[in-house]
Amino acid sequence: MVKRDGRDIPRRPTAKAFAKNVFSNEERKSEVRRRSDTALVLIVNDTN
Repeated sequence: MVKRDGRDIPRRPTAKAFAKNVFSNEERKSEVRRRSDTALVLIVNDTN
């Protein structure tokens, strides 16, 4: 989303906002990686 000032000129996001977005994206990626590292192993015991 591009914010506009009173003169109707697009304003670029600040470096702080950009850094926050980058951090949020990295956090989301690491969460997805963590979830994909988990495996479900089913064991069938047919000793009868």
